Amino acid sequence: MRSAILTFGIFIWTSIIFGQITGTSFELNEPVPSNETKDWRASDFIKMTFNIVTPPGSNFSATSDVNNYVRASIDPFYVEPPGGGETGGPIPGDNGVVGTIPGSLSVSGSGSAVYSIPIEVSPGVSGMTPEISLVYNSNGGDGVMGPGWTLGGVSAVSSVRQTEYYSGTQVNFDFQSYFNAKEYSLDGQKLIQIGVTTGYQTAEYRTEDESFSRVQKNAWNDGWFFTSSTKSGLYYEYGYSIDSRQRSSAATLFPERAVMNYFVDKIKDRLGNEIIFNYTNIPLSGECYIASIVYGNCKVLFEYTDRESDIITRVQHHGSNNTFKVTKRLTTIKSLFNGTVYRTYNLHYSSRGTTENSYFDWLELVGTDQMKFNKTVFTWPDIPTEDYNFNCSEELTGNGKPFVGDFNGDGLNDICFQKAMGPNGPNVHDESNEVVIMRNHGGGNFSATPSISNHPNHKYQQVHVADFNGDGISDILLTVIEDINSHFIGDLYLFNKDFGFTLYPQAIIYNGSYNGYRADVGDFDGDGLADILIRL
Repeated sequence: MRSAILTFGIFIWTSIIFGQITGTSFELNEPVPSNETKDWRASDFIKMTFNIVTPPGSNFSATSDVNNYVRASIDPFYVEPPGGGETGGPIPGDNGVVGTIPGSLSVSGSGSAVYSIPIEVSPGVSGMTPEISLVYNSNGGDGVMGPGWTLGGVSAVSSVRQTEYYSGTQVNFDFQSYFNAKEYSLDGQKLIQIGVTTGYQTAEYRTEDESFSRVQKNAWNDGWFFTSSTKSGLYYEYGYSIDSRQRSSAATLFPERAVMNYFVDKIKDRLGNEIIFNYTNIPLSGECYIASIVYGNCKVLFEYTDRESDIITRVQHHGSNNTFKVTKRLTTIKSLFNGTVYRTYNLHYSSRGTTENSYFDWLELVGTDQMKFNKTVFTWPDIPTEDYNFNCSEELTGNGKPFVGDFNGDGLNDICFQKAMGPNGPNVHDESNEVVIMRNHGGGNFSATPSISNHPNHKYQQVHVADFNGDGISDILLTVIEDINSHFIGDLYLFNKDFGFTLYPQAIIYNGSYNGYRADVGDFDGDGLADILIRL
């Protein structure tokens, strides 16, 4: 027996780990056959029974063998992981398997807090697997997952307006004109046009921050689709399928050109492996949602429910509203392999605030055996639910546009309301001759002050609220297009603390011809006084 124990001790320190048995403690009371290897590892203790009084076979013993060994070791830092089916968690109501849904926190280049949750899907052939994620950005807007959240991995080419910085001019979306030079971005990156092959029908682009991807716009079916070839050899297709185009609800002439977003519909590698993206498209309301992703024998499905409150985006186009809505919210993501569900992600929302907006408040992951992790829970700051009552001594009706300014210097924002005579509300072509100012008394109470208007012979087209004399009180400038080839005039109202004002009527802002129908106001020289910018 002594030689057996000595041999056992030698193997404790010299053998390698094979078939290790782990736990907090063990009591060894049976012989180990010479043709078996045993390796026990415990955090607390291992007890070996050597009692000669007990019946034969009830004592621990081990015999050396050239091909097998017996080892027992104590590791005080070893932590026994929970076994399958063990549930619970730190939050009341936790009933999932102990563990967490993976996620990573980072800071964007603009200083936003970003939290990303990768969606686990079945692997595709040759690495052709969609990279889907749920992404929160502290500066993000509202969308199909509520405020701040977006679905990552669904790439898109988006229409953007022309700006002075990139194009030397400011032009809104022109969806109808086939030959109008349009501006685009790819996943938020501005696309810079570097070549045109056939008018404006086909063009080549690069991203503003060089990604070494070649982006091509191609004419097709009275509209366009885009392709992108990356340096890694992947080929992307955007908007080739009709369902991958988010179109404008107001488009009547050539509707296939009135596209806000061209979503990716195919990714292909050099070997011909493909990832296909399918969408649910509702042109009447300008809606487009990812419905499924198919690659090989794998599929990812996206399910939605109705939102309590819709998100409506309106884009002006030659006096008409192009409407794009979000009426759905993403509730389930399922990953399938050969028709069998591999992973299911359940998204839960709560309605908050007076508008009953949808806020993403927890995520649940369910596996193939219906086992699930504890939910990842997101908390949001309290939102006041009481209604804000607006009481005013004068009823405002008809088309118009509000402006905000402190016109008496009491620290409360008053309202300046432009009454428009045109049918579409105030824009560059509408005319008006009256502005109503409503004084803010606090607590949601307003009273109308005497209205102001410019010279009856000159109906104004723009209202500018700014401090033009540096006294800390907001003033009003009503601009008038007198003669585009002659001069630009306006009525300037300088307000004081009693809601009185000094009027400078028909002031010539610029004496000479100019290009355009509007002016812009801002402190362009940093002296604290509002300046006026006119395009010549």
